[in-house]
Amino acid sequence: MALQQVLDNVQNSNLAQGMDEDTLNTIGQYIKEGYDTDERTRTDWLARNEEYLKLATQVKEAKNYPWHGAANIKYPLLSTAIQAFAARAYPALVPGMNPVRARVVGYDPDGDKADKAVNIGKHMSFQVMEEMEEWEDDMDRLVHIVPLVGSCFKKTYFSSLMGRNVSELVLPQDLVVDYYAKNLETAYRKTHRIYLNGNEIYERIAAGIYIDADAQAPTAQEGADDTSTDVHGVTAPGTVDSSTDKVMLECHTWWDLDDDGYEEPYIITIDETSGKVFRIAPRYNEDGVIAGEDGQLIRIQPIEYFTKFTFIPSPDGSFYDLGFGSLLTPINETINTTINQLLDNGTMYNTQGGFLSRGVRSKGGDHSFRPGEWKVVNSTGDDLKRGIMPLPLRDPSSVLFSLLGMMTDAGRVLSSTVDAMVGEDSGQNQKATTTIAKIREGSRVFNAIYKRMHRSLKKEFKNLFQLNKDYLPDVVYFTVLDPGAEKVSKIGRSDYQDNFADVIPTSDPNVATEQERIAKAEALWAMVQMGTVNAQVATKRTLEAQDQYGIEELMTMPPPQPNVELEMQKAELSHKIQIDWDEQSRKSLETKLNGILKVAQAEAQEKGTQMQAYQQIVSLIDAEEQRQAQQQHTGGDQGSTQQKGSSGLEE
Repeated sequence: MALQQVLDNVQNSNLAQGMDEDTLNTIGQYIKEGYDTDERTRTDWLARNEEYLKLATQVKEAKNYPWHGAANIKYPLLSTAIQAFAARAYPALVPGMNPVRARVVGYDPDGDKADKAVNIGKHMSFQVMEEMEEWEDDMDRLVHIVPLVGSCFKKTYFSSLMGRNVSELVLPQDLVVDYYAKNLETAYRKTHRIYLNGNEIYERIAAGIYIDADAQAPTAQEGADDTSTDVHGVTAPGTVDSSTDKVMLECHTWWDLDDDGYEEPYIITIDETSGKVFRIAPRYNEDGVIAGEDGQLIRIQPIEYFTKFTFIPSPDGSFYDLGFGSLLTPINETINTTINQLLDNGTMYNTQGGFLSRGVRSKGGDHSFRPGEWKVVNSTGDDLKRGIMPLPLRDPSSVLFSLLGMMTDAGRVLSSTVDAMVGEDSGQNQKATTTIAKIREGSRVFNAIYKRMHRSLKKEFKNLFQLNKDYLPDVVYFTVLDPGAEKVSKIGRSDYQDNFADVIPTSDPNVATEQERIAKAEALWAMVQMGTVNAQVATKRTLEAQDQYGIEELMTMPPPQPNVELEMQKAELSHKIQIDWDEQSRKSLETKLNGILKVAQAEAQEKGTQMQAYQQIVSLIDAEEQRQAQQQHTGGDQGSTQQKGSSGLEE
């Protein structure tokens, strides 16, 4: 394809508009076949995930072995592990109201870049926490899904219908990728299953996002996701009406649109049932088009809309990763079997059963007894005793009970849900420092997982940064979400253009718990006392770790207050000066004032009032000198008074 044509396609939101029907049918058929092929490669993975979901959600299922209605308890090992991980991961990944910050890239002598970076971080925090209403809820869901199945996805894009950025949670079963693909970025084909009702399809056609290709009505089985309808014990309805969602396949792939031998990156959307094409949109922008000096097209860098969040990378190198579902299910099923065997054994032992000889004359069938009940039989006591043979049952096995404890402990260690990690008391005599040390050691298991999720969050924020660079208006006003200091600020698309800032999450990838954050911040104070660390910065980090309200207000110090005792001494001396004065007493007074001045200088050196205190004392002396000179000029007789004052000052 000619370079200019490639660049022109960037401005076209739907290249399917105006294309002939045969070409569109060929493209649609190719996309549908590729989607079916990718779906077949992950059939076993989908089946395993369905079992994990049933186990995690404690679905009640009937069991008819060894008898009808036998015990079928599901021990909540997997459920507890997921809840414990989510409870720690969510506040660690989304700390406070400002989860995004921007750092300066390059030289910044005047600090202008730093100021702009702070504004960018606060603006993007406002976007994800307030403007993008779905973001925080989806993050909450994500930290529950990732530990179960191992993978989950976020799709980040600009919605022309909403007029804002969108970060949409994509369930792993709804992003169809070849199971053996190496990674998300290099996968040849990524197909997002989108569920739209009739109104939503109409809106997209009216806005020019889709062409009017008449989506075929879904069948009864197609209207719901087969992998999730029975997970909670609820079956999807078989009826189909106008409100039933239609399945659209949005395929992020490559296609040689002009038959020049080079495939360009496109987003091709088709109807799953009919295979009709509704949209073909370029999956690149002008910055991604790389050409040689002679204008020859070299390559096109595609835009990646999806961000993958990983729990534990799959050891076999497959695309979908490992979670607690694959790690804990074998242990959980062993625990379930052991518990059910113990319960069944206890049921048999408590209800009894056995054989009756023909000599016992009684009606056949089951016999159950209520407390205090006696039943009448046509046999003597001796005949009844000889004619009944109870089954030789034992008490529930202590070996099975020991096995149950061992498997439970193994599962809790593997999932890091030991006592201290889930908030249980580890013992009355255990020191707090010992408990914190154990929590730190236990959290190391998850530190690598938090780092992976931190990296994924960083990728998502980079995608949002690029969307702001491309779609943000020239000027937009937003609310700064600093607790206790909310204010309105403004930003524009030009602030994102110079590539001077790099956005990252405010979460610490090396710290997983609140105790760790606080301990890490408080450790700075030992260095503050050594004079090697800024006390203001250490204070701010400690307050942030404690999640205190109104940090800026707390760190704003009031003006220094005057020393009351010093002021009283100055007032007393001033009063004595006005009453008594002679040369000898003046010298004695100066000595006292100089002593007070030294104290004031030492204190004012910290409070910034040294010059003020010095000037006040000097003013007192100068004023008294002028008064004495005036009295000497008038010839006033102050002899006895002066002598009296001198004696008082010396005392």
